[in-house]
Amino acid sequence: MIFPVSRAWLLDETPATRRQVIWGRRYRLWLWLQANPMAMIGLVVILAVLVLSSLAPWLTSYQPGFQDLANRLAPPSAARQCARGGG
Repeated sequence: MIFPVSRAWLLDETPATRRQVIWGRRYRLWLWLQANPMAMIGLVVILAVLVLSSLAPWLTSYQPGFQDLANRLAPPSAARQCARGGG
């Protein structure tokens, strides 16, 4: 269903439908976020974390489930990095 959405429709004090109430609340929340710079920064940080976490399998060569418990206390070495498949 396509219906015209305007600022007046979203900010109407006496909404006619539940859909208008829901979208009005979302729009008021968006206006509040835009007016608050720290909230916008927080929103950007949260969105960046979500995007990077969803792209993590393609951004790193390490396997998330791999654990080398036998050598967990050994110091870092190039041989272990090559065996792990990294760098």
